[in-house]
Amino acid sequence: MSFSVSSEELTETIELIRNRIRSHRGYLSGHETRTRQLLIDPLLRSLGWSVEDPLMVQLEYLADRGWIDYVLVSGRWPLVVLEAKRLDASLNPHAVTQALNYASWTGATHIIVTNGNEWSLYSVSNLPYLDVRLIIEFAIADISVNTAEAKSLEMSRSVLVGKSYSPGR
Repeated sequence: MSFSVSSEELTETIELIRNRIRSHRGYLSGHETRTRQLLIDPLLRSLGWSVEDPLMVQLEYLADRGWIDYVLVSGRWPLVVLEAKRLDASLNPHAVTQALNYASWTGATHIIVTNGNEWSLYSVSNLPYLDVRLIIEFAIADISVNTAEAKSLEMSRSVLVGKSYSPGR
């Protein structure tokens, strides 16, 4: 699967997300759907994941024991389980474990847990501890636009090439 990412578009999207977090925190907090539409979907699109194309992104994916927010696919095979949380939600170990369980049901190799600002990418592996499975984590509103762009690209490339980069926290 080949992705074309425009650096200019990605920069604009990150600036837009940062502005939305700053300007609309109250509107987004407590609402996962709003967070998905205004923060998560735009970043996925800018990284080449068309959320409108079920051959790339499947929304509300039915797994054995529940509905998965997003499954990023490659050649119809689940590649990443993405667990979306509302903007004000903590990305706690329970959320990560939930996504890991979903990934085990789908065969995905990675999980992403995000609240639209904070993004964490984990490898789905047999490593015993979450902290050693963590590949990268960042918060868009807490770092520079250039750093957010670099970390977003690193996250996407880690998934696409199947590599686990050293944690870039």
